[in-house]
Amino acid sequence: MANALLIGVGSLAVGGAVGFAARDGGLVLDRMNRALLARLGPMVYGVGGEPERLPELLRWWRVLTAVLFVLFWVGFGMPPVAIFVAFVSHKVGPLAVEWWASARRKKISEQAASAARMLAGQVRVGMALGEALAAVARDTPDPLGVILRRTTAQLDQGKDVREVLADLKAKVQVDAVSLMCTALMVATERGGKLGDVLGRISHSLEELQRVTRKRDADTAAGRLMVLVMAIFPALFVGVFTILDPELMGSLFNTLPGQLVLATVGLLVYVSSRWAGRILARVE
Repeated sequence: MANALLIGVGSLAVGGAVGFAARDGGLVLDRMNRALLARLGPMVYGVGGEPERLPELLRWWRVLTAVLFVLFWVGFGMPPVAIFVAFVSHKVGPLAVEWWASARRKKISEQAASAARMLAGQVRVGMALGEALAAVARDTPDPLGVILRRTTAQLDQGKDVREVLADLKAKVQVDAVSLMCTALMVATERGGKLGDVLGRISHSLEELQRVTRKRDADTAAGRLMVLVMAIFPALFVGVFTILDPELMGSLFNTLPGQLVLATVGLLVYVSSRWAGRILARVE
């Protein structure tokens, strides 16, 4: 009991030391995360996020990975499981940011149709494109709202409308926004009834959303199946640990049992990632 308590206290002390290093050694961790920051920063900014918070989040992700590794190796005495848990934590950190950005991207795509419809209404009543964008930006909720407000702020600084639209298209990698920006740039360059152009854009975006919702419904069963398959091994181990703790104790307390746990966990992780990529290609 005393040894276990000492091990637990030691693990917490190591975790605290690593946390202190994350605060005071942020420059070191930022250098480790340089490639991730270069890849994830524009992605977060492009969906209306705050990339300036990303370095701190990545630092604490490094801290969490180190703490989990020490906890399972020293605290629980499970070296193979500690390596597996640290590996998964190392992979899940950037994936979590990508999943968050993907969810925001879908939300922006859904909001783009209503924003185009409101913009068409503002233009048809005689407002200039810049003024109409400002009005729509005020009424559009985040995440698209914050992106449009950045655009109107650039217009307020005196930038040309076409330059601002080109910048918006380049930074926000969402098909609906790209379509709207392209149509607006063409309309401003070649003239024409901008209200009618925006009306056709909103109709096209609504059709795009209908197709997207149908596609998501068609792949929902596959995503649910992947989730069930990923959770089932953990549920299986948990149920049998409750039913026969002595038998399952050898799985946790012996090196061969820990190797089995780590191997099964790795297979679940790899199969889940593989299935996710297959579904992403279907979508």
